[in-house]
Amino acid sequence: KMGKSFTGKKRVLIAEGVKVISFKMSSALEEAGYAVETAADGAECLDKILSSHPDLVVLDIMMPKIHGIDVMRQVREDELLRGTGFIVATAKSFKTEVEHVDELGAFAVITKPYEMAELVEKVDSFFATNSAANRPAHLTVKESVTGHPFKLDEGEMLGTMTLWGT
Repeated sequence: KMGKSFTGKKRVLIAEGVKVISFKMSSALEEAGYAVETAADGAECLDKILSSHPDLVVLDIMMPKIHGIDVMRQVREDELLRGTGFIVATAKSFKTEVEHVDELGAFAVITKPYEMAELVEKVDSFFATNSAANRPAHLTVKESVTGHPFKLDEGEMLGTMTLWGT
């Protein structure tokens, strides 16, 4: 078997600037059976998304170097990474920020401080809803913003499709 889709564990990247919180989060998720990587700032987060294609990113909005919303925006603009899942963690849930992350397709927003059990529950829920880890991560879907059914060109690869509000 080849490729990360077959490692058996669903892969989560935690992007959190506070080491103590990052450690607690990764411990809780590893205990729940996930393969976990961490990033301390937005730039490192983007690098790790590009290099290891995690199934899900738990993303703090207020991060050094590159803001969390900008991280999401850049990932959504990249055709190969577009299917990456996001759960956004934020200390201040400003209406405009929540609207931005909703527009960018965040699966959930959790407000700090939160219990690790809540984090694990949201991550479990993401995988139960999307089961993104069961599909090859390198495949993409051509998105339609018109509301018409997807049209795929011959030879184009299929992949992750997330439907919101259906």
